[in-house]
Amino acid sequence: MKRIFLDTNVVLDYVLQRHPWHVEAQSVWEQIANGKMEGFISAITPLNISYIVRKSFEPSVMLALLNDLYDALEIIPLDHTILRAGLVSPINDYEDAVNEISAVQARVEVILTRDVNDFKKARLPVMTPDNFVIQYLRR
Repeated sequence: MKRIFLDTNVVLDYVLQRHPWHVEAQSVWEQIANGKMEGFISAITPLNISYIVRKSFEPSVMLALLNDLYDALEIIPLDHTILRAGLVSPINDYEDAVNEISAVQARVEVILTRDVNDFKKARLPVMTPDNFVIQYLRR
C-alpha cells in the first residue's frame, strides 16, 4: 500500500474545494478514505488548517472537519528532535523542512505538494497531486 505525505496546501485544496486543485486532491483523498493508500500529515498541519478554515466555517463545522482528518490520516508527531533538525535542514522554509523530516521519519514513499520547488532538497520523491494522479491513479 502506497504511503503518501500530504502537504498542508493539498489538504486545504480538498477541504476548501479550491479551484482548480480540488479535483486531484479529492482523487487522492478518496484513495485514502477507501483504504487503498495511507495518508500522513505532520502534527503542525491541523493547526495551520484550523487557523485558515476558521475564517470560512462555523466552529462546529471546523471541529467536524478536523475529526474527519484525524479519522482518515495518520498524524506524525512532532518532537524536539524533528524541530531541531528543521533548523539545520537544507530546505530553507522551516515549516517545509519540518514536514520533510516528518515524512522521512514516517517512511512515506512520496510527498504531495503544489509547492514542489520548496522541496527541491527533499530526501524523498516530491510530486504535485495532478502528477501523482496521472502516474498512480489513472492507469
